[in-house]
Amino acid sequence: MRQILGLALFRRYLASQTLAMLGSSSLWLAMSIWVRELTGSNSAAGLVAFVYILGTLCAPLSGVLVDRVRRRRLLIAADGTLAGFVLLLLLADGRSGLWLVYTVMFGYGLIGSLINSAQSALISEMVPQRLRPDANGALSTVREGLRLLSPMVGAGAYAAVGATSVIWLVSGLFALAALVQCTVRFRERIPQRRRGGEGVCREMLGGVRHLVGVRPLRHVVVACCCALMVFGFTESVIFAVADEGLGRPASFVGVLIIAQGAGAIVAGVTAAAVVRRYGESAAVAAGLAISCTGIWLTAGPALWVVLPGTALFGFGLPWISVGAVTLLQRLTPPQLQGRAYAALNVVFNAPQAASIALGAGLVAVVPYRLLLAVIGAVMGLAALGLVLAGRATAPPGRAEAGPEHAHNTVAGRRQDHQEGADLDQLLGGAGDRP
Repeated sequence: MRQILGLALFRRYLASQTLAMLGSSSLWLAMSIWVRELTGSNSAAGLVAFVYILGTLCAPLSGVLVDRVRRRRLLIAADGTLAGFVLLLLLADGRSGLWLVYTVMFGYGLIGSLINSAQSALISEMVPQRLRPDANGALSTVREGLRLLSPMVGAGAYAAVGATSVIWLVSGLFALAALVQCTVRFRERIPQRRRGGEGVCREMLGGVRHLVGVRPLRHVVVACCCALMVFGFTESVIFAVADEGLGRPASFVGVLIIAQGAGAIVAGVTAAAVVRRYGESAAVAAGLAISCTGIWLTAGPALWVVLPGTALFGFGLPWISVGAVTLLQRLTPPQLQGRAYAALNVVFNAPQAASIALGAGLVAVVPYRLLLAVIGAVMGLAALGLVLAGRATAPPGRAEAGPEHAHNTVAGRRQDHQEGADLDQLLGGAGDRP
């Protein structure tokens, strides 16, 4: 990671994204608290997250825009738009202004999905391939660190100075992010013209076709989706761990989240080295296996077991995300980067959102340790499936891509060929490649 941070261009880019992520996290939490105080309703506060998720479902359309324009300018425009858009919250007046809060959070989800797709696409263009794991690892480390910091910024600022000051603070962070992004200058690719006769719907589906058509991507997507079908259970189960398992108050969940975040920060620093040494698919499989182990330890009866387990669970997550995103960037042509990331975002978010809702119901009727056992088993099987899929990958002479993927480099094909063996080496498996 030292090498990527040595690049002044990336340091400015990382500073811009850090400001935007801090503003984003602070806004989310402060608005939830504000709505809760305005209405006295937990359901109304929960709708803040719901309308945001609705906005992110427009990610495929955002991906089309990302692939049609220059990504750096799009990021500047998106951050600048958010800086002005959140100021609409100043017009919200009591309960009668709730619709405006929900509208702003929906728009924030929509623009946020645009920023995420543009961010991934810009890294694939701005950063050399050998340094992309470091770039993604650096972003992951900052993101996890802000998850620990943003509650203090958002909730603390709200408690100290009120909602109006938080709104101005968040607007200023987004505006500053846009200004810093203006200093990130490099020779950017001119977007290709849209092919005649191709409708918007077909363009949006291009990202999904790519995920399905490129074999290594398909393997990773299937494995991650299987894990995400139960991953959301942890949002509710963690309260049962604190209460039923450890006999602690609900506030102790904050300690568990800090342990998880600490593990994730350490993993974010190491993710690039793992991806570079063993390959992207290996990093994803190892992350799933480590998180599986952590989940099972979290079912333990004592804090000295649960706390390391929670940290291990958090440790595995950045390896999964950095591996998946880096693989997507490497195996996706420039003109498809935005749509491919948008498709990955939707494919990952849908099962996770469903599992959060299902977990909230199951934790009331199913012993939480049984739920933890199921989560760990599914994540472990997903890791094993990815290992077996890597061993069965076709030789590099065969085409691994769909019709829209026609730019694989020799180095990229060689890396695909080695990933099956690297998976076994990293996870302790054995076997000959075909």
